[in-house]
Amino acid sequence: PKSISVISPHSACIFGARIDNYSLDETLHEIEKAIKGNQRVVVANANIHALNLAYKYPWFREFLNRSDVVFCDGVGVQLGARLLGQRLQQRFTPPDWLGRLAALCAERGFSIYLLGARSGVAEKAAAKLREASPALRVAGCQHGYFDKTAGSSENEAVVAEINRLSPDLLLVGFGTPLQERWLAD
Repeated sequence: PKSISVISPHSACIFGARIDNYSLDETLHEIEKAIKGNQRVVVANANIHALNLAYKYPWFREFLNRSDVVFCDGVGVQLGARLLGQRLQQRFTPPDWLGRLAALCAERGFSIYLLGARSGVAEKAAAKLREASPALRVAGCQHGYFDKTAGSSENEAVVAEINRLSPDLLLVGFGTPLQERWLAD
């Protein structure tokens, strides 16, 4: 893969993986537009770890390139792009923007489902998000310690529950690359 090349004015390519040159506001707008349009979109993050995985594993690079939005999740990615003559206007990590995402969902009446981490962590995260945005509708929470193998009974039960509850937004936190593999499968 090339070290970096511009794909469009709103994206760059590092190790063959696309990173969108979106601000946080633009990313939130894309999420809102997708929910309002009843579209399924994948929003992914690109930090140094993710780019190393994209370089090493074609399936991971393909996952990023097939995602609808890939935001810059690290100052190292932003700095690397700058050193190579590119500009990624903003970097933000999930803790930087989940509060704003929850506020947007609460304001628009969108529901969320939190999936991942140890037992009880998703519920605590939901409570914190609701504390800041009391109108937030949390459709459900599920820990990430289940057999994620496609076709396994545990995996099928989790997917069925998410589909039954039909949240507007699914937040997956298994860690990279496990969450991407699960979403791809």
